[in-house]
Amino acid sequence: MFQNAECDLTDRGMRNLSDRGMIKIAECCPNMENFNISFCTEITDVSLSKIAESCHNVNVLKTSCCNKISIIME
Repeated sequence: MFQNAECDLTDRGMRNLSDRGMIKIAECCPNMENFNISFCTEITDVSLSKIAESCHNVNVLKTSCCNKISIIME
């Protein structure tokens, strides 16, 4: 799932991933470059903040249908 500095969490089993789980992934994978958390409906701004804080190499962050996210990261 986490090959080539990519994290694709669009698999059905990951759609209910919580902020707690996403924070753990961000902490354990600081070299991640691409995140696809589309359809992970439990993810909030807390997770995005942790990704920004921990994963300095991110250049792609897909968040389609993540209705609990309210902030825009640049």
